[in-house]
Amino acid sequence: MTINSLYQKVKKLDTKVLIENAIDNTAEELADINRERLKEGLNADNEAMPLYSKRSVEEFGKTPGPIRLLDTGAFQAGITSIREGDNIVTQSSDDKNELLTETERYFPIFGTKGEYRVKYLNEHLRPELNSSITRAIGLKFRSNG
Repeated sequence: MTINSLYQKVKKLDTKVLIENAIDNTAEELADINRERLKEGLNADNEAMPLYSKRSVEEFGKTPGPIRLLDTGAFQAGITSIREGDNIVTQSSDDKNELLTETERYFPIFGTKGEYRVKYLNEHLRPELNSSITRAIGLKFRSNG
């Protein structure tokens, strides 16, 4: 491939579409990362979720410690992420979704920050985007490993 042919391919590249497709293709992995964070008892800001109350532990058999939203597993099993325009919407299909997202002013449930965001970018989004660029223009990326 000549420099000129590479330049022509890059010039035709629609990076917005490539990025949108990469997000669409890794949305399930993003939902998985949200589940992983919640199972560790962390909210979307990577801060500990509120602790179960003494009553919740004694009367309802909750495991002492931070809320994990894992009582039946339905809430976490129903977590999905989808790109809507320039936004990524993460929610659960579980009936408790509306109630729990109303409480987000106290502790945000959905989203990725810090190490979880880095994990999504490095392990899922970046490889998908690199693969898309390789398919589009033939330019291969070196791994940093």
